[in-house]
Amino acid sequence: MNRSMRVLTLHLREYSLWFYMPWAIMLMSFVVNVIIGLSIEQEQGMYTGGMASLYIYLFVTGIVAVAQTFPFMLGFGIRRRDYFLGTSAMVIIVGIVTAALMLAMAALEKATGHWGANLHFFDLPYLNDGSWYQQLLIPFALVLNMYYMGMLTGLFNRRFGHFITFTVLVVLVGLGGLASALITKYDKWAQIGSWLASQTAFQYSLWALALAVVYAALSYLLLRRATA
Repeated sequence: MNRSMRVLTLHLREYSLWFYMPWAIMLMSFVVNVIIGLSIEQEQGMYTGGMASLYIYLFVTGIVAVAQTFPFMLGFGIRRRDYFLGTSAMVIIVGIVTAALMLAMAALEKATGHWGANLHFFDLPYLNDGSWYQQLLIPFALVLNMYYMGMLTGLFNRRFGHFITFTVLVVLVGLGGLASALITKYDKWAQIGSWLASQTAFQYSLWALALAVVYAALSYLLLRRATA
């Protein structure tokens, strides 16, 4: 446990990369959208997907973090298990902080009349329709899902190399195309679309959380075999 705490402490020293950078990138998009919203009258409201930049940043962080920190920490006598536990603790902290800030910003957006620009950046229909704890779980689940997906991608590439990684990606795209063709052939798009539309954002967040657990488990298995 002490070694896991050392890993967490080392991650916390780079707090700007975990907290400031993703929010700075997202807030730049927010400022641009506020300026646009104030300059253009929006009777129906202006909706944006600017929050996605934060989750994309965490996905990329998951890919590069292992390459940047794993060999360094092994050099300090950190075991792979301790590295995984300490890093996971950091990801959970980031998820909790992100979820709390997202909920606070959504409340502030409502209180200010959507920034006086009728801009829906943090307070979005569907995503913010549930109770407060559901609204907290959605960004938390997305943070864990995107980071561990990135971590799994980075570790897979580290373990098997660029060629195998690229081949797997091509196969996955091909399987997606095949599935799309079969759905079209059997005319199931309307049925699938109806089912997808019946799900709430909270239900999707539970799926995202479950996938994050799968990604984390696979990442740990690859980490045990990863070389420094």
